Amino acid sequence: MSSTWILTGIIFLASIVFVMLFGESTTFRRTPIGSLNRFLNTTLPNFSLKAIKYCLGERLYGWIGSVFGYIAHDKHPLVQFFYLFLVTGGLYVFLLDVAPEIPNPYVPKYHWWIILFVIVTTYGSFFIASKSNPGMITHTNIKHYSSLYDYDHILFEKRFCKTCLLDKPARSKHCSVCKTCIAKMDHHCVWINNCVGYNNHRWFLLFLWFTGLYCTYGSYASWQILRHIYVKLDLANSLRYKDEKTGALVPASTFMSFGYLMRLKPFAGALALFAGLASLIVWLFFFYQLYLIKNGTTTNETFKWEDLDAAIKAKQITEISSLVLKHNQNYKIGNNIESTEIVEEAKTKQRKGKKKVNRLEEEEEIMVPLDNIQQLKNIYNNSFFNNLYEIAFPINIQSLKTNKE
Repeated sequence: MSSTWILTGIIFLASIVFVMLFGESTTFRRTPIGSLNRFLNTTLPNFSLKAIKYCLGERLYGWIGSVFGYIAHDKHPLVQFFYLFLVTGGLYVFLLDVAPEIPNPYVPKYHWWIILFVIVTTYGSFFIASKSNPGMITHTNIKHYSSLYDYDHILFEKRFCKTCLLDKPARSKHCSVCKTCIAKMDHHCVWINNCVGYNNHRWFLLFLWFTGLYCTYGSYASWQILRHIYVKLDLANSLRYKDEKTGALVPASTFMSFGYLMRLKPFAGALALFAGLASLIVWLFFFYQLYLIKNGTTTNETFKWEDLDAAIKAKQITEISSLVLKHNQNYKIGNNIESTEIVEEAKTKQRKGKKKVNRLEEEEEIMVPLDNIQQLKNIYNNSFFNNLYEIAFPINIQSLKTNKE
């Protein structure tokens, strides 16, 4: 297989992964990326099922449909197995085609310790992230999860989950895959077959970090092995090809030398390319997570803010309650119990058809214009380092419960 085909295949795979992961976001929803995402996620599966029903009959269609439903909507380890296949397969190729060339002038002997560290931390972080409790909300711990964050009355209001039969705390979300509400829900990650939430966000970040390190080092070491072989064989001077016009032997170009190396060490070359592109995708995720931490949002909340921004720009939302806006603008983290209660009281009165009055200032609630998203602030953003500290050292709900009891 030529190096061109290998490179094309890897770029194609990376592009599909990007479309599947980011095509649903508001940024790409109205672009060809969003259209391709809907085609791959909805149109193609529906067409395939209809074709199966037409060709194979109702009974087989029902069975295959249930399999599709299980894969798409239920918790299963298939993608976890695929992750382990990629990681273990890459390790096998590394040991088969790259490791025999270690040590060399570009990859000294001490790199074996780096290799051992990268392997152990990658598998270890994967299993920890997969098995960790993301913050599943139950009737036993809901009081403690509810005390973590106030409702902002913009993205989150007090609502009842009809599936879990409990009030949903602020920043929580019901996961249709895990079949439970998750505290400070970020997203459901199919790679670890687990939700990312309040309790395990730190382990997910470590999982991304060490997976990115694994791919980056694998690509780096493979390129260094190819470099070693290039220098050892003196391909810059020894590799020649016959010019079709003159018939003379002329030095090969860098691209031709690379193609020769790919034929000489095909697995090392493929690993260098695939691991390199995989590392770019993983680091993109990792730094996107850091970007969200800087903004004090989760992936779920980012989509909510994007949808709200789109609704305001489309004039679907043109005004906001003065009490909600005041609560939003004057909010200070950790000191807003009374402010939250005021808005809740106003909402209750509004639902009952009573006059809406701020009981502190006897100020009647009115609807004020909402022209752009910049009028609102994210009350959960407590600066990058405080947000990161909260993720790294979440409050142990169980110990908190024990101390209070």
